[in-house]
Amino acid sequence: MTRFIILTCLVWAIAAASPAQAEDVPRFDVGLFCQANASARGGATSCRRAEETQRVMLTENWETFPKQRKHFCVQSVSFKPRSERSYQMLAQCLDDRTTS
Repeated sequence: MTRFIILTCLVWAIAAASPAQAEDVPRFDVGLFCQANASARGGATSCRRAEETQRVMLTENWETFPKQRKHFCVQSVSFKPRSERSYQMLAQCLDDRTTS
């Protein structure tokens, strides 16, 4: 129970300490992600190309998403290990939250 309370407080502290996180498209380590996921993403080059394309698309459309949705999705992806953070996952979260 104590661990749960500490973890909950930590999550809220991180969220409160970084309100600007949802203001801009976050920076993910595409190289690390693609290195860890190359086989599942059609190779490292294809993965990098897809991630960079998705980052550009998110940047161009970032202002069209509600602030709360951006904050939720950025936090959801950012809690993953660095090698699992993806612009495609962020876009999917934003799309899922748009259509639900």
